[in-house]
Amino acid sequence: MKAILQYLWRVVAAAVLLAGITFIAIDLLARFQGAPGLPMDQRSQLGLAFLAALLVSTVLSYLVLRSRWAGTQLMCAIFVAYFGLYTFIPQSEEVGRMAPTTSVLLTAHGFLGGLVYSLVLVALMGRLRAQVVERESARLHMAVGEWLWKVGVCIVVGPGLDLLGRAAFWPWTQSLDLSPVAHPIALLVGRSLLLIAFMLPIIKMMRGGRLETAVAVAVLLGVLAGVAPLAMARLYAPGSFSLTHVVAISVANLLYGMLVGYLFSREPAQR
Repeated sequence: MKAILQYLWRVVAAAVLLAGITFIAIDLLARFQGAPGLPMDQRSQLGLAFLAALLVSTVLSYLVLRSRWAGTQLMCAIFVAYFGLYTFIPQSEEVGRMAPTTSVLLTAHGFLGGLVYSLVLVALMGRLRAQVVERESARLHMAVGEWLWKVGVCIVVGPGLDLLGRAAFWPWTQSLDLSPVAHPIALLVGRSLLLIAFMLPIIKMMRGGRLETAVAVAVLLGVLAGVAPLAMARLYAPGSFSLTHVVAISVANLLYGMLVGYLFSREPAQR
């Protein structure tokens, strides 16, 4: 029970930090756009910001505790996952929907805030100065041919899941505006490749079996690139995303994360 309580207060502390960083970002963005500060109607939505921060902190805290790595190496892996999935991917999906200046400011905030958050989270979980005594994982030590077919499967399934989610949950004309992009399929393929790149450090560092890693990566992608950023977007741009949008993106990310986690978490000795 004591260990559980210690874990919970660390997760809550990390969530409070992340929610505070978000509060500052929204306030500064409002002032930059000429408003006197954070509007009162948005101020009342801080509970939503804290809930999103709590989800993100819970997922990343579990990954920190289940990591073979520690110190700077672990902090960098968490930062790559946080910034890549929670900031870079969502901002890249906002092409044509958000003013370029706003997108740049939010990306810069995500980068700087991610550095602070990753450092504090790893420190809170007691892994900043921990000694690494475990054998390094042989995951990702694959032949070129194996890399090629696995990446090939992912760049076919990834866009397929995305398009299927659009068709299943809302009409194409109400989905992500891809009109400024000449080749929307190419954009989805690029997104799938970026997601793989952001998840590989997590797969490499994870302890546990193949199934645990696949589930952890699936939840990571579903929360950090789905539920949490879309919930946060309702603070920056209220009413811009419907519940069906959130469900569609999150479910597609969850399934894609499961696929990537399962394919790339195989040890070379596993046949």
